[in-house]
Amino acid sequence: MTTKLVFVLSIVFALGFTGPVQADAIDGTWCHKGQRVKIEGPIIITPSGKRVEGEYDRHQFSYKIPAGENYAGESADFVVQHDELAHRTRSGSSQFEEWEPCPAPTS
Repeated sequence: MTTKLVFVLSIVFALGFTGPVQADAIDGTWCHKGQRVKIEGPIIITPSGKRVEGEYDRHQFSYKIPAGENYAGESADFVVQHDELAHRTRSGSSQFEEWEPCPAPTS
């Protein structure tokens, strides 16, 4: 075998045995003290089930809390800290809530 062929085959072999990469992204279903939100691109489904459009970035999501929910009318921001943690803050507050990915549903 030529050196070039061995090199190419070694790269193909190495790539074949790597697992999927999990990037820290805000998209998904997040839970906090019995509450659940789902972020899908520029849409969030709030704990009360309302679909609200917000400002989306791969690692951050901002939206206005809808009527009928605690702190309605305020802005809220979710920011990914790592794959297993996001912080949610509200406008005017320095405190944050820790949100974790929700467990997969069981049947």
